[in-house]
Amino acid sequence: MESVRKISLVAALVTTELTAGVYLAFSTAVLPGLARHDDRTFVLAMRGMNAAILNPVFAVVFGGPLVLGGVAVATRLPSGRRDDLGWVALALGLYVVTLVVTGAVNVPLNNRLDTTEPVEEARAVFERRWVRWNVVRTMVCIASFVALVPPLAAEAAEQVEHSPLQRALLGGGGAVLLRDEPGVDRGAALVEIDDAWVDVGVPGDGRGVAEVLRDLDHSGLDRTLARALGVAGLV
Repeated sequence: MESVRKISLVAALVTTELTAGVYLAFSTAVLPGLARHDDRTFVLAMRGMNAAILNPVFAVVFGGPLVLGGVAVATRLPSGRRDDLGWVALALGLYVVTLVVTGAVNVPLNNRLDTTEPVEEARAVFERRWVRWNVVRTMVCIASFVALVPPLAAEAAEQVEHSPLQRALLGGGGAVLLRDEPGVDRGAALVEIDDAWVDVGVPGDGRGVAEVLRDLDHSGLDRTLARALGVAGLV
C-alpha cells in the first residue's frame, strides 16, 4: 500500500503535467500558427489533428490524472496520512473540471468542425470559442499540477530526513516499550519498521543486534547515530 500511495502520486503529477503541456501547446503554438493561414488550411489541419490525437498514448496521458489521482486519494484514506489529502483531492477536483470543459465545449466543437461546410463557416463557429475555452482548461490543468507539488515535496523531504529505522529509533516511527506487558522481557523494546516489528534491544541488552545490523543495510543509519542512541552491540 505504501508503494502504491507513492507511485500513484508521482504518476498523477507526471500525467497531469503532460496533459497541461498538450493544452498549452495548442494555446501558444498550434492555434496561433494556424490562425495565420486561410480557412481551408485551418479546418483541414484541425480535423486531421482531432483525428490523430485519438490514440492509445494520449488516452493514457489524458486519463492518467483521473485514475491515478483517484488511487492517490484512496490510498491516503486508510493509511492515516491525511496531512496531504487535501492537496491531492484538490488536484483531482481541478482535473475533473478540465474534463468537464473538454466534454462540454471542446469535443462538441470538434464534432461541429468535422460536419460543418463550407470551411469558412466551420472555422467561424469553431475557432474563437475553442481557443478561449482551451485557455481555461490549460490554466485549470496547470493549477491541478501545482496542487500535487506540496504532497510530493513532503514525501521527498520525509525520505531525505530519516529512513524508516532512523525515524523509529528517534521516536517518530512507532517505537513501543513493552516492559509492562505480561510475559515480555523487561529489557525488550520493539520498533515498527514498515509494518514489521523488530527487536532492536535497549542499552545493555544484546538481543536484537542482528536485526538492527540487517536493517542498517537498508536504512543508512550510521554508527555515530547508533552510538548516540546507545543501541546495544553497535558501539
